[in-house]
This record gives sequence, C-alpha cells and structure tokens, in this order.
Amino acid sequence: MAERISVVIPAYNEEDLLPDCLAALRTQAQRSEAEIIVVDNDSSDRTAAIALKLGARVVTEKRRGYVFALECGIRAARNPLIAATDADSMVGPDWLARIQTALAEPGVAGVTGPVHYEGLPLIHWLRGFLPHDLWGANMAFRKADLEAIGGVDCRVNMGADLALSARLRRRGRIAYDKRLCVRTSDRRFSAQPLRQSLYHTLNYTSLKLLRRPLFWHFTAIRDSEVVLRQRMRKRLIGAGVTASVLTVLYLCAWPSAPVFGKIVVRPDVDSKLVALTFDDGPNGEATRTIVDILAQHGVPATFFEVGRSVEMDSATVRYVADHGFAIGNHSWDHGYRLPLRSISRIEHEMAMTEDAITHVTGNRPVYFRPPHGWRSTQVFFAARRLNLRIVNWSLDAVDYLSNDPDRIARNVLHGVRPGSIILLHDGLQDGPLAAEYRDRRGTILALPRIIETLQRQGYTLVTIDELLAAADRANTDSTPPVRTSSGTRPPASGWSAADRARRSSRFSGTPRSSPSSATRSSRTSPLPRKRDGS
Repeated sequence: MAERISVVIPAYNEEDLLPDCLAALRTQAQRSEAEIIVVDNDSSDRTAAIALKLGARVVTEKRRGYVFALECGIRAARNPLIAATDADSMVGPDWLARIQTALAEPGVAGVTGPVHYEGLPLIHWLRGFLPHDLWGANMAFRKADLEAIGGVDCRVNMGADLALSARLRRRGRIAYDKRLCVRTSDRRFSAQPLRQSLYHTLNYTSLKLLRRPLFWHFTAIRDSEVVLRQRMRKRLIGAGVTASVLTVLYLCAWPSAPVFGKIVVRPDVDSKLVALTFDDGPNGEATRTIVDILAQHGVPATFFEVGRSVEMDSATVRYVADHGFAIGNHSWDHGYRLPLRSISRIEHEMAMTEDAITHVTGNRPVYFRPPHGWRSTQVFFAARRLNLRIVNWSLDAVDYLSNDPDRIARNVLHGVRPGSIILLHDGLQDGPLAAEYRDRRGTILALPRIIETLQRQGYTLVTIDELLAAADRANTDSTPPVRTSSGTRPPASGWSAADRARRSSRFSGTPRSSPSSATRSSRTSPLPRKRDGS
C-alpha cells in the first residue's frame, strides 16, 4: 500500500487563485487519502476562510516569508511523504500518484517535474538546460529525510527550494519526472520582467556557486493575471516603440547610414586619396590661420559654413574663397532640430545660407552637410529641390571634444583609409566646450602634422570633387558631367595637365580678386536677413 502524503501550500493573500489550486487537488487527494494543508502566512484577505470552506486544513504562520510558511506546514504535516506547491499553481490530474510512485523507488530523496508558466514558455525552455533541482511549485520528499538533515534552513527564503535540493542530495538523488507537470501563474515575471529575471538569475548563480543567497526577500505580487498581462503587453509595446525610435534616431545620426537617401561618406577609390573638410565656420582668425596652413602646404579643402556666421563675418568667408578653397552649405544656424522641421522650412534655411555664401564669393555651393550629420526625409527632399548633394564624413577627428593636438592627430592618422573624408572644425557653433575651444588651437597645431604624415604615407589630399571623380573612374569608364563647386565635375579621364596646373595655382597663397558688384547684383533674390518664424 502506498504511503500517505501531506500537501503543503504556503499562501499569502491568495483568495483569487487559491480556489483553482485546491480544486485541482481535491479529487486526487480523496483517492490518495492525502492531507491538504494551507499555511496562512499572515494574510489580510479571505485566504484562510476560503481554504476552510474548500475542505483544507489551515495553519497560521505569523512570520512573513515563504520559507517560514513552508517550514510551518511541514512541521504540521501528519504523513510521512511531503509534497509542496504554490497557491497560484494547478497540479496535474495524477500528480499525487506519481509522487508516491517516485518516492517509493530506492535511493530517491526528492522528486520534481516541469513547471509551466502561463504565457511565458521561455522560462520552461530555459529551465530545461539547468540541473533538475526541486522547484517550490512542484516538489516532494520524505519527512524523515528532511528531519535527518536538520529540517528546512530558514536562513534562505528566496531560493529555499534550491537550498533544500542541495541538502537532500546527501540522502539520495533528486528524481525528475517530465510527466509530473504543474501550471503556475506568470504574474511575477509579467509585472516586473527585467527586475525579477535579474534577481532570480543572480540569486540562483550565488546559491549554486557560493552556497548562499544574494537576496532574502522577494516581493509579493497579487494583481490579477488579466491586469498583469495587460500591463506586460503595454510595457512590451512601449519597449518596442522606444527601441524602434532609438534605432531610427541612431541611424539618422550615424554619418554613414543611408537611411533616407544616398549620401557621400567615403567614396570607393583605387588610390590613396583623402579629402579634408572643416565645419562650423567662419571663425575669424582661427579660420584664416587654417587657410594659411593649407595654402602653405599646397593642399585643398572644403569649408562647410553656417549661414548666420557667414553674414556676420563675410571678410573671413571672402578670405577662404580668395585662396581657392571650396565652400559648402552647413545650414543657417546649425540647429539640432533641423531634421524635424518641414521641407519648406529646411529649404528656406538652406537657400538663405546659399544666398549668403553666393553674395560673398560669387559661387553657389553644391554640397550640403547637415548639422551634426543628422538627416531625415525632409532634409533629403529640401536638398534635392536645391540641387544640393549631401556630404558627410567617414573619419571624425573629434576636435570638438578636445584641444589636444596629439589626440586630434592620432584620431585622424589611426583611422585614415583611401577615400576618407576627414571631419575637422575651424569653428564651434554649440556644445559644452564651444566657448572654451572656439580658438581651435588644438586643430591648428595638429593640422600640419596631419598633412605631412599623410603625405609621407603616400596619401594625396584632394577636393571632394576630385575624390568623387576618382571614385567614378574606379567604377565606370564614363561619367556624365554634373554641377560641382567649381562648375562641373572632372571628366572620367581626369584633369588634363594644363587644368591641373591651373587648379594647383589656386593654392599658392595668392588671393584672387573678390567678386564684382555686377556678379553680386545678379542674384535672383535679395539676401534674407532673418529666418521666418524664428
């Protein structure tokens, strides 16, 4: 005849789920003459009254905590076999019979089986890779074996079942019956998915490796499963939306990500060509010094300038243009919110900057670099309307965060590749260090070292026009001419010797004449002096 069994159910404020738990046990308990003990762990609801009404034996434990309730129920049990489950769980139809059969086998000190969390099958799947230890919602053992090892260790509350497993193995093995199934509520992980997963993982690891728990208390969660699932669904939807928005923002901000359209970042060339670019000018004496250094070394560069600064410091812009350097459009005010504005507003600001640069230099820019490299669909549409090509960079000197010339040079020289478009700054429009680093002394001191080292390494510094032409030659035999900062892009066969000699003379350091008044007056519309709506 099978030994009788006592079922211990620790319960704290479980009036909602306890009836289902007892209903799953009632029929098989009658067949097995089992004793059902509900341990009321100082509940403030009708847990005890419901348990009595449904025919369970009720004992009370005033000390709050799962391990105290479990220890109290085991102490009150009258039968030699002890089974334990949770008040929010429902056991299978032959649960008690299988426990009696398993514990009757020689050498078995405990028995457990799978626990299925409703709505979270992943937990059951993950548990399949772990050792088969006792699980609080689905475990059984002999009372004599427990007494032989000194009873329940009340020093371990969170992970009491795992600690009990380790100690019971001194008496025999823990049997695992895959058909000994229990379904339990997922309320703990639904209410606090990240926190509870982290807590249980850390506590499990500590108990396994150090034989001691990291945490003693675990929060009692008693919301209804419908509420918890709704809350879980909202959190998952919120997390998904947040992740999507952050991903899009990241891709918009990443200089080389072609999320909304094609941009120039690092043309694919078959020779060691690189292009220098400078942002956020004009910046008075700092910009003039950089121009002088470039002219002394005979290398070209492109200056992406901010329209508002161009209007306030036209003399510096003219100085850049007179020395033959290309000038690009870098928006009107370098605003962070430019990609979020309407197409018409972005187009208006781009046009204002174009007009400001054309008014001073006589040449209309053909390249646009968005502030901070941030793009959006509106930015691409506005640039297309104005026939501007978007150019970002592939190598950032990060000279806006440091005035250390060694660090700036190292950032460039360690990352340079054929086709690199190098980002430096002759001015700073915003940021925490804009005022402190506005003199650009770090960039000015690093620039000669960058140029000379690149030339020693076999690199040729070219304009963006020439870099794009070299990429075209590497990819196709013929390229239709397009408008560039100097009129047309070089032909696929490259510049002629006369053309290259004429272009190289632009960097001799001899200023060319300023645009005539007739050229300035030929603009189609007067220069806007301020932006609309700002």
